Amino acid sequence: MTKVLIVDDEENIRFSFSTILTEAGYDVITAGHIIDAKVIISANQFDVAIVDRLLVSDNGMEIIEYINEIQPFCTSVLISAFPNFKSASEGYKHCLFAYLQKPIKKNELLSIVKKAAQNSKEKLKLYNFEQQLIQNQKINGKM
Repeated sequence: MTKVLIVDDEENIRFSFSTILTEAGYDVITAGHIIDAKVIISANQFDVAIVDRLLVSDNGMEIIEYINEIQPFCTSVLISAFPNFKSASEGYKHCLFAYLQKPIKKNELLSIVKKAAQNSKEKLKLYNFEQQLIQNQKINGKM
């Protein structure tokens, strides 16, 4: 089952996204603050993370950076009510899969999570393939 993390300081966003994704068959965990999100990320493996750019007085990019460090196969989606070029370019430097503007419609959310989950699977598949090649080279004495 695809596991999704939602990090947003707005309870109604967390609730609605969680409801939509749970009904679609995803395993969803939510957090409202960076500290809670980091604890949750440390204890769980995620396929997709949906993170609000602005969290009370924090920058959601901090969570994206943490996810990239701790869970490199997790695919990150940044959301914002007020997207701008600066935050978009910063996000893509951190390998964002998508940057969406609130409000996000149900079909858009479902579509992007499905694509992001597939991206996570492809990243893991590529990593496993690369590891197998390295292992084969070691066995054949080419390393």
